[in-house]
Amino acid sequence: MGQNSKLVIIADDHETSIMYFSLVMRRLGFSVIAASDGEQVLQILETVRPDLIITDRKMPKMDGVTLLKKIKADQNLSEIPVIVASAYRDQETIDEVMKLGSVGFLTKPIQLTDLYKMVQENVTYANNMKRNHLRFAYGKKVQVGFDGQEREFHAVTLSEGGIFLRTQKPLPVGTKVYTYLEVQDGQHLQVCGTVIYQKNVLRDISSIDPGMAIRFEGLTEVEATKLKDYIMEILAGDLLEEQSEPVISDQKRLESPLNAEDKGRDISRWPVLGVVSKSVH
Repeated sequence: MGQNSKLVIIADDHETSIMYFSLVMRRLGFSVIAASDGEQVLQILETVRPDLIITDRKMPKMDGVTLLKKIKADQNLSEIPVIVASAYRDQETIDEVMKLGSVGFLTKPIQLTDLYKMVQENVTYANNMKRNHLRFAYGKKVQVGFDGQEREFHAVTLSEGGIFLRTQKPLPVGTKVYTYLEVQDGQHLQVCGTVIYQKNVLRDISSIDPGMAIRFEGLTEVEATKLKDYIMEILAGDLLEEQSEPVISDQKRLESPLNAEDKGRDISRWPVLGVVSKSVH
């Protein structure tokens, strides 16, 4: 990751959870430090200040609740947003961690949209701003139409709000465009938008990717849903398929009919999905 990427500490004594949480967060552009218990987190905090901590509730040596208490009691650490995760969703624990200052509570297996929303609400960027939409590395070619022309560009990042395209010759700011995204099975989503800024290869010497940012505009509710589903599929579709036990999940997939691999599996024993959060402003 680049030196400007945000840092998250993920604390969990379950190696599989650490692996999949870390993969998702890295795809969202975060640097990740892993810890197996609360004591390790406190040791890490002696030298670094993360932008977010995601901790499991139950861990050896020091559990997530105790860790949360210690962080919030330390004036040098208390402003770090902490999310607590647990496979058990009892109201008493939820109330406790929220009163202690957690910015949210996630139930395992972690629902992707809940994690995405909570990170979006609680990670602060330049000028104390929070992003309306989280970006992730895209790396595909897309067709862009403008002024009666069409050109192919390499995309760098994609979000629900827009796309960044790499090019040495960006279009002027304010140019109206439409972008074709191949959402699934050869189907395309045509998204209207406007060029909102440029990174010029000569002006911005430090920029790794010269190009232009396009803000999506005028999406219908159906189009916005298709785009969000596509982003979630790109973000973690392969991880959802390969995990041998449920660590992360996608509600849309759970609501769909069981596929061949699910037949015969007792999913009734899987923990109920859920999220409780409060925004930090």
